[in-house]
Amino acid sequence: MQLPASFTRIALLVSSGLSGLVPTSAPSAESAKSMSTSPASSTNDASRPAVNHHAYDVHVYWLPSSKKQRAEAVAMYRKAQQLFPHLLFGHIHDRPVGPHPYCMYEIDIHKAEDFSRFVPWVALNHGSLSVLIHPHSGDMVKDHTEYALWLGEKVPLDVGMLQEYQDYLTRRGEL
Repeated sequence: MQLPASFTRIALLVSSGLSGLVPTSAPSAESAKSMSTSPASSTNDASRPAVNHHAYDVHVYWLPSSKKQRAEAVAMYRKAQQLFPHLLFGHIHDRPVGPHPYCMYEIDIHKAEDFSRFVPWVALNHGSLSVLIHPHSGDMVKDHTEYALWLGEKVPLDVGMLQEYQDYLTRRGEL
C-alpha cells in the first residue's frame, strides 16, 4: 500500500532520520495496559501520571528566513548535545518537514529524570525560538495539540496531515 500524496512531508520526515529515534526501553505489557490518555482519568489520581511512560519529543523551530534564529537554534542544539549526550538528537532540518511548517530539529526524551532536567534547561535557553514539547500517548493529533506544551510563540502545525497519517497507520494496524 502506497502513502497518499498528502503524506509527502511526513514521508520526508521519516526518511530523513526521525523514524530512527526509538525509546531506549519499551513500556512493559502491564504499564502499556494501564496507559490512559482520557482527560477524566488524568484527574482521578493526581499522585501518578496519566500516561505511564515518559517518552516526549521536543521540537525546536526557527523561521527559514532568519539566519540569526538558525544560528541560535544550532548553538542550542550543540550545547544540548554537550550537556545531555544520552538524549536522542534528530537531524537539523533547514526546511519544513512533516506537519512542521518551519525549520526545526527534534530531541527525544525517554526517562522521567531526563524530562525533569532537560525541559527546564530548554525553558531557560530557548531564546527567540519556538519549542513544542509533546508526549507519546498513542494519539498523534492530541499529542501535538491538546497535550502539547509550548515555549515561546506557538507554531501552526498541519494537524490535518497528522490526522491523515494517524488514520493511515491505524488502518495498517501500526497504531
